[in-house]
Amino acid sequence: QVHDIHANASPQVHAKLVTDSRGTIWCLTSQDPIRISKLVDGHWITPTSFDHHFRNYIAVGLDVFNQDDDTTFVAVTTYLGQVVIWDGTQWHFHDASQQLGIVRATELMGSQLYLATDNGLFSRNINQFEAPFELVPDFPVEPITHLAEIPCTNSLWAVGLHWVGQWDGKAMVFQARDLELLPPKNIQGTVEVFFVVEPSGRVSNIEIRKDVGAGCSQE
Repeated sequence: QVHDIHANASPQVHAKLVTDSRGTIWCLTSQDPIRISKLVDGHWITPTSFDHHFRNYIAVGLDVFNQDDDTTFVAVTTYLGQVVIWDGTQWHFHDASQQLGIVRATELMGSQLYLATDNGLFSRNINQFEAPFELVPDFPVEPITHLAEIPCTNSLWAVGLHWVGQWDGKAMVFQARDLELLPPKNIQGTVEVFFVVEPSGRVSNIEIRKDVGAGCSQE
């Protein structure tokens, strides 16, 4: 039984759930303020909080890696290409926004962190904080919208604008091409966005209050 879900824990709206290799459930509240919690003995606890430098972002990915020495790495990736990784003692911040562009999805395969972006598929080892992200070869350099790891197979499925492919860590094989995967055209309507402009000019507390679907609110 899960209980004690309160304002200082998660899940709340816009929550993302992942399970690490030890079976622990982790939760990410993806809109400002970004919050990470894990489920321990039926209670949600918040093991750490973000520094003020990591606020005012919309998160798209939560990935957790358990190392053999019992160190747990927690990676949070934002929509605009910032990646922050917790090494058990402190956060490491990497702003890769100019390289990555918009990040659509993330997936962890082993210790390798994969990011689906508008500029292709990028990857980096989760515990190499200073290393740059590298463009994964064989993938089209175009928007990639979804990622999914296939457990026990060491393979990753990716979805592009018109194709579906499978990556085994060495090469990518197209499983389907020329698909109609784009959202329908001529979507009309009003998207209502609430936000706060700080005295510094920075935008915070971004919240989608009305959506028309088809990915319009993401843009």
